[in-house]
Amino acid sequence: MNIDLGDPLRWRETLPARQPMSSEVAAGAVSGVAGGLVAWGLAVLLLPGGTEGFRPLRLVAATLWGSSALATGNVALPAFVGGLLAGFASILYGLVFVSILRPASPLGRSIGVGAIYGAVLYLPAWHGLVHVLDPLLYEAAQGRGSTILVLHVLYGATMGFLVPFLRKILP
Repeated sequence: MNIDLGDPLRWRETLPARQPMSSEVAAGAVSGVAGGLVAWGLAVLLLPGGTEGFRPLRLVAATLWGSSALATGNVALPAFVGGLLAGFASILYGLVFVSILRPASPLGRSIGVGAIYGAVLYLPAWHGLVHVLDPLLYEAAQGRGSTILVLHVLYGATMGFLVPFLRKILP
């Protein structure tokens, strides 16, 4: 039994018009990193007094190294690895966001969708991945759930603000 799928060269014409892939990937990656930097910057400003600035990144590195990432004198490499892991997550979630956001969304709607995306992202990212993969980070943030939710919303809103501009200026 033969199934006729038509001419594969014409399949592309039936797909909805989208931005070139490189533009979408760049917009997602850049907005993800920028949103992550804004949220992490605010998170560092909200740290309790006397807490070292690299501690959150070292807690992220505890995903791979456990409590040795927090050992005294072990600061630079865990902070670097924590930054890489946080950046990777920001880029990954930025790529998902840019694939969800419609190309013609106006700025206000884009920011709103981004804020909702960040709020929805809070549950699987924080209570799923962080809770399971990095119990030290999760434990360190106990009692700060509303602050972490606000940081996720800020992350999404920042991406929502940037993506429309990035789609216009990136090739």
